[in-house]
Amino acid sequence: MASRWKILPRIVAQSGPKHSASVIWLHGSGDTGPGVLEWINMVWKEEFQFPHIKLIYPTADLIPYTPNACQPSTVWFDRQQISPMVPEILSSVDASAAKLNDLVQNEVDSGIPLSRIIIGGFSMGGGMAFHMAYRYQREVAGCFALSSFLNNESVVYKKLRNVEDRSALPPLLQCHGTRDELVLFDWGKTTFKTLTDLGDTGLGVLEWIKMVWKEEFQFQHITLIFPTADPIPYTPNARQLTTVWYDRQQISPMIPEILSSVDASAAKLNDLVQNEVDSGIPLSRIIIGGYSMGGGMAFHMAYRYRREVAGCFALSSFLNNDSVVYKELEKLEDRTALPSLLQCHGTRDELVLFDWGKTTFKTLTELGVCGEFHEFNIFHEFNKKELQILQRWILDKLPPD
Repeated sequence: MASRWKILPRIVAQSGPKHSASVIWLHGSGDTGPGVLEWINMVWKEEFQFPHIKLIYPTADLIPYTPNACQPSTVWFDRQQISPMVPEILSSVDASAAKLNDLVQNEVDSGIPLSRIIIGGFSMGGGMAFHMAYRYQREVAGCFALSSFLNNESVVYKKLRNVEDRSALPPLLQCHGTRDELVLFDWGKTTFKTLTDLGDTGLGVLEWIKMVWKEEFQFQHITLIFPTADPIPYTPNARQLTTVWYDRQQISPMIPEILSSVDASAAKLNDLVQNEVDSGIPLSRIIIGGYSMGGGMAFHMAYRYRREVAGCFALSSFLNNDSVVYKELEKLEDRTALPSLLQCHGTRDELVLFDWGKTTFKTLTELGVCGEFHEFNIFHEFNKKELQILQRWILDKLPPD
């Protein structure tokens, strides 16, 4: 198909004779493709290249840019100001997206499938990459954004909320400086949090673990299973379909659980556990755990449904203050054989407060659960030290035969 516009001016860096993948790197406001390439080479101290990957650095068109007194600037879109609090000028975003779609199609026409293309960028370029990867080209291999953000009411979020199956969304790499004075760190962090809170997947958490661990997180004698929850209407997300293990009125330990929603997921997870048992793995050789809401679901599985499992872990997780988990444990006459618990939590967590996790651990141990609790100076996330503790704990509970 013929392009409606001339393909954007761009500079290409390719070290091998033939490429089998492409990376499209979008510059920040007022910069150019050659400019960002020179900056990368200056920081990298040598040519930043891959023998099998073509690096493409396009340059945005000159358009009037409001934060620059409406002077013509090489920017991917106009905006009223550099702030997540103002609405997007969607017509401006979409004008650049149309030209970038042509650039992507040019790579596809040359034999590079979307699954071998990554789109990313720096500053405004990363903002544009969010739109490309999560609105227009969701089949790409990934998206990266360096020192970037989305507006609080971005159409990207709205479009993603309407996607029923988010399991195949492009993985995201986001980096941000804590001392950034132009694009504040909290703006980037909020963007990442919102994108991931739209509903993670089994594949998503696996990719995150790999990113933190820097290599494959695996064991020779253990199968790691990363299931994805069904998309269901999720009240904290305006009842939009979201891959969550259960619905809740809000993210708080002060409100009652919606037990019917918890039990619906538990029934499916019980089938998953039974499948392992039927394949020859005894319950005593199975661990159930998770991150955030996944850890909350793991509490129900290990201390209500599958008390014979070898252990339970919960990272950045909590139970409601009047959880049925507590009530069912109180009814047990013999609590000596309950699954061991590993719980970890960031002291700076702003989504699932540290005290919520600490209170959950305290209540469970008072009810007879034996476990260990580790705290870290991090936000709602996990780090490599936490994964190292988890690795050690898993091997302790599930040693090789």
